Amino acid sequence: MTQDSLRRGLGLGSTVAIIVGYVIGASIFVLIGPLAFKTGPGLWVTYLLASIPALFMCFTSSQLGSALPVTGANYVVVSRTMGPFWGYMTVWCMMITTLIGVPLVAYGFADYLSFFIQGLPPMPTAIVITLIFAAINVLGVNVMGWVQNIMVLVFMAAIVIFGLGGLVNIDPVNITPLNPNGWGAIVMAAIPAYFSYVGFMVITEMGGEIKNPARNIPRAILIGFIVVLAAYFLVTFSLTGVMDWKTLENTNAAVVEVSKVFLPGWVTLLIEIGALVAAFTTINAIIATGSRDIYAMAKDKVFPSWLAVASPTTKTPYAAIAVITLLSIIGILLGAGIEQYAFITVMGVMAMHLKVALAVIRIKKRLPDHYEKAPFKLKGFWRVFWPAGVIVIAVIYILLGFAEAPVSVGLFFIAYLLGGLLFLERRWRLKRHGIDMAEIFEKDVDDVVASASSGE
Repeated sequence: MTQDSLRRGLGLGSTVAIIVGYVIGASIFVLIGPLAFKTGPGLWVTYLLASIPALFMCFTSSQLGSALPVTGANYVVVSRTMGPFWGYMTVWCMMITTLIGVPLVAYGFADYLSFFIQGLPPMPTAIVITLIFAAINVLGVNVMGWVQNIMVLVFMAAIVIFGLGGLVNIDPVNITPLNPNGWGAIVMAAIPAYFSYVGFMVITEMGGEIKNPARNIPRAILIGFIVVLAAYFLVTFSLTGVMDWKTLENTNAAVVEVSKVFLPGWVTLLIEIGALVAAFTTINAIIATGSRDIYAMAKDKVFPSWLAVASPTTKTPYAAIAVITLLSIIGILLGAGIEQYAFITVMGVMAMHLKVALAVIRIKKRLPDHYEKAPFKLKGFWRVFWPAGVIVIAVIYILLGFAEAPVSVGLFFIAYLLGGLLFLERRWRLKRHGIDMAEIFEKDVDDVVASASSGE
């Protein structure tokens, strides 16, 4: 699999913007109201708990991105260390989460846009915004990166204004007791809240388009995690401090509603615009990163070869982008609820985390040269501690998800099993044409890493 069909145009700033835009996005604006009603003033504790698995994933992804700075790194590491089936299933999980994750954010965008345009139909609005950002991705990684940079600056300004303004307008009555619905509610709410942290691992998918990726990916992940954690504390603590949590049950635009309590109208308008832009950043990043996994698999013939086509002018994998866009639109047409979307997305991400973390543990043994050459290395106890923690947390989240939302989680695993059947069909089809899928994955990734390491 070669990487030279894509353009290396993302610097450290753009890489951080993709992470922050993907991770924060609209989720903090969309999910925060219903979750505040479940947890009470302890909402900030819920988001702190949800950051723990994210921290483990940050270290694991930093090791992966530094050792294998390639396009589709999650798929590459799993397929090379665990075999083609698990590599395929890693991308299949990504496709399921795209099917569900983009609609969650797109519908959140439609909810916020209704503040400006009353009676706007949410489903067509969600589809249109998805198509717009698919077009931006086709224009090239440089265009996508600059658009992402600008949008992240806009919505981060809105978060800082709301958070700091809320801190000085807190009513002490609203923040006690911390856990009116019990600690169980705070802990269980951390499952859908983790959706607000999903995305640190996805930047490794774009290693072939990042300048000096072996060094910049770990740096970007660290910076991104600090920014995200600070933003979430500001927003969650201010939200429940300014407004009584019992009034937020059906408020999908809670940040905007609460901002009206203590901010002038023109500043509230800025918050509304920030929420809209936040949705843009997530959709933009999901399309960008998800398409790279499909592109990488098509390069390996696991997916049809036409999905590995890149534009000769913009150097973007437009066929893979089209597939990701189609999946997103199908998810929008399903019309599920926001929390149901969040649960299914988190289950898909945890299933991916399981495989990627196990593969990262195996890098040193199966791909020793790449591990030793990595600028960032987890050593000794920590080499196993962080990815093993990801595995344990993923299992816990999946079990808790079954207990909390068995129907949603069950639907995910039905879709997961379908992916396994499709893999068997693809292997059979390739074998009929004299192609042994096992031989494809026996090759090392030296040529891939060498290509990704050039042109820094």
